[in-house]
Amino acid sequence: MKDELVIEEAIAAIAKRAGTEIDRMDIGITLSTAMTKEQREDLVAMMGFLVGQKMEPATILYNLLHDLNGLKAVYLKDPAGKCFSPRSSGYRLKKVS
Repeated sequence: MKDELVIEEAIAAIAKRAGTEIDRMDIGITLSTAMTKEQREDLVAMMGFLVGQKMEPATILYNLLHDLNGLKAVYLKDPAGKCFSPRSSGYRLKKVS
């Protein structure tokens, strides 16, 4: 649960830098119920990579929300989840220099 809170706070900070707000409760629930530990690690790794590339906060937020919403759709067995492919998949396994 602590990891999910840290991720949620990081996403909220990125959203603030992008000039918008997010539904922190929705993100927290998605992180804790719809995502596996490995998926959360991939999301954090992707977030670190995108921040390290000095991408615009709105672009980073867009990519993070894509994965959060897609994984929630898969978890809820929404038809949209059938064609979802997470952008962060495998990031924790990649060596980024």
